[in-house]
Amino acid sequence: NRYTNLWLHYFSSPTNRQRRGRLEIGTMLQDGSFEIIELLSGGGQGTAYAARYRAVSGYEVDGITDSEVIVLKEYVLPVHRSERLEDRKYEELSTEAQILASLKHGNIVKLYDCFVEDHRGYLVLEYIQGSSLNEIVKNRGPFPDGQVAEIALSVTDILSYLHGREAPIVHRDLTPDNLMMDDNGKIKLLDFTVAKESTG
Repeated sequence: NRYTNLWLHYFSSPTNRQRRGRLEIGTMLQDGSFEIIELLSGGGQGTAYAARYRAVSGYEVDGITDSEVIVLKEYVLPVHRSERLEDRKYEELSTEAQILASLKHGNIVKLYDCFVEDHRGYLVLEYIQGSSLNEIVKNRGPFPDGQVAEIALSVTDILSYLHGREAPIVHRDLTPDNLMMDDNGKIKLLDFTVAKESTG
């Protein structure tokens, strides 16, 4: 139902856009359910914001507590859905949402929900308190050999899980930027934008 609603909201949206550019701090989405509190990153694969969740009557999200900080990954969707190149943005959003929703692994970022508002699609994701492996090496230098081995084992476990599924998933963007280490030293894999599920 989640993806049916995503499709219906997108294709029933008015043909004009209310907001332009990046969202400002304090912007409210989903009738006040999410308040933008920080811009995390922005680029060709979408913009990521930290947002605070508020449990609003009629829109409760399983797995998130009131006032919890989550990540909203934003896809800017076309207003006019006639150009194939533009429509690919919606397909990317829908594909990433479906892949993430099918994954249950402690080292893969969790998807809680997805929605469309003002010709922008959003994935509601787990917020990871930590830094990417790339940022850690830049700021602190190389990891000790023992920690490198631990990270390698975590990544191997993630890949074994993804590739060992009945319909294997290839991430296709496994980089130090997409591997986060949380404050407890746990590795988390992010960003399934270009991931592909094998159909046989």
